[in-house]
Amino acid sequence: MAGQLDDINKNLESMIRVAVSKYEASNRALQEKSGKLEDANRRLTEMDKLKSEFVSIVSHELRTPLTSIIGFAKILMTLKLSDEQKEKYLKVIESEGKRLAKLVNDFLDITKIESGTMIFQPVEFDMRDIIREITENFAISRNISIETKIPSTPLTVLGDRDRIEQVFLNLLANAARYTPPGEKISLTAEKENDKIKISVRDYGPGVKKEDIKKIFDKFYRCDDDISKKSRGSGLGLAIASGIVQMHKGELWAESEQASGSIFSFTIPVRTAL
Repeated sequence: MAGQLDDINKNLESMIRVAVSKYEASNRALQEKSGKLEDANRRLTEMDKLKSEFVSIVSHELRTPLTSIIGFAKILMTLKLSDEQKEKYLKVIESEGKRLAKLVNDFLDITKIESGTMIFQPVEFDMRDIIREITENFAISRNISIETKIPSTPLTVLGDRDRIEQVFLNLLANAARYTPPGEKISLTAEKENDKIKISVRDYGPGVKKEDIKKIFDKFYRCDDDISKKSRGSGLGLAIASGIVQMHKGELWAESEQASGSIFSFTIPVRTAL
């Protein structure tokens, strides 16, 4: 009889241990799921906040050129103007129209990058061709001097030529924005093992250490814009970073206040896009 009771007690203890173990496992799983739900809820809240901020900024950025276009169009329709005045106002409308188109394209590009829907058309090309073409046209259009240093041997890569051109233009535009009158921009290109490295340097005021990690964020603008009238979308560096990352490359910045900034990116010689 005593032996049977011992067996029963042992069985009960075993069943209790199993039940406790299952309970603890279930409790851990529940806590894990609860933590995941909290994380998901927090991410959704952050995304909702970012969406609201995005809509607000986009609305503001688009409204400015639209207001100018509508305003000058009304002047042309309601006032008697000389041919010289008409030409002046039409040039403003054209300029604001181009600016509006650029803003819309930037907004579309950043949306495609973040959603992973940007389409690439990879071709093999020499990076030096882009550098020669873009720097010459950019220097003329911006009335700025660009010093280039490129090797005599080809810098052949497999990538989307148009999108990589976009990276160059965005980095040059950023450098020009912070370059004092009379100063130059430097662009160097070199091959490092299986990568091509491009560096764009300006000799402007530089970026504060606490701001260096923010400069690739959407809509971020430094306070040290030389012109004090930056009219871009604030998406140029974010778009450049996204395009480089999609080419399996890296984009980073180095800067010291009063010494300028260097923006560099690498692109693998061959990338599966």
